[in-house]
Parts: sequence; structure tokens; C-alpha cells
Amino acid sequence: MISGTFARRPFELQEMRRALEILETEMLYSASLLPSAMEKAGDLAGPPVARIFREAARLIRSGEGLTVREAWTYSIESAYRLTSLTPQDRQILLELGDCLGSSSRDDQERHLRRIQDYLATHEARARAEMDSYCRMWQYLGLSAGLILAILLY
Repeated sequence: MISGTFARRPFELQEMRRALEILETEMLYSASLLPSAMEKAGDLAGPPVARIFREAARLIRSGEGLTVREAWTYSIESAYRLTSLTPQDRQILLELGDCLGSSSRDDQERHLRRIQDYLATHEARARAEMDSYCRMWQYLGLSAGLILAILLY
């Protein structure tokens, strides 16, 4: 279970970075409206990242009076427990909600790039952690199983 968390995190960070690149492309170069851009990013991302973008797009379109920031925050918070992201990852993603749809094109691009850089850096660290900790937890689990089998025998 613990080794699974270490194994999933790099892939989730990679998916999030890819989804943000798609969002950036759709918003800045295709001039798509934010809900459509989020929906497209969600369609091309894998789970659980796709859920974040699809939920935010749905909430923005719902007409419930939520701001983009509120919709983004809700979608991050509701999907967070399904991910292997750290509290620091969650916090940096929540900060994106402050500028999405409410700041200039250049400011949004700057924020998206900053978060993509953060995710790329942390993805590399997570891959290194995955290599070392996954092996350790797998061996620990195997050793505990062997000890238990010997004790029960």
C-alpha cells in the first residue's frame, strides 16, 4: 500500500503537468473558453487528474454561482483523497485557482508555467523516491510475510 503511493505519485504529477500544458494551449493559443479548455484537459488526462479538470468545468458551467476559484478549489479538494499527491502539491495547485479566469493572459501563462516547472521538479524527485522506497517497502513486506509464515509453522 505504501509502496503503491510512492509508485503512483510520479505518474500523477506527470499527468497533472500534461493536463496543465493542454489547458495552457487551449486557453492561450486556441482561445477556448475556460470550461471548454478544462474539459479538453480532463478528456486527455488519466485518472484521477481527469476528474479534477472535468469537475471544475462542470461546476463553472453549472450556473450555481461559483467563481472559477471556488470551482477549482472544490474539484482539487474532492479529488485529493483519491490521489497520491502531497499537501505541498495540493497547495500549489490550489494557488492556480487565484489567477484562472480572473487575471490577464500573460499572468495566467506565467502562473501555469510556474506550476508546470514545480510539477516537473517534484516529478523527478518523486521518481527518485519511488526507486528507493518502493524496493524497501516491498522487501519489508516480503520479509514480514516470511517471518509470519515461519512463526505460524
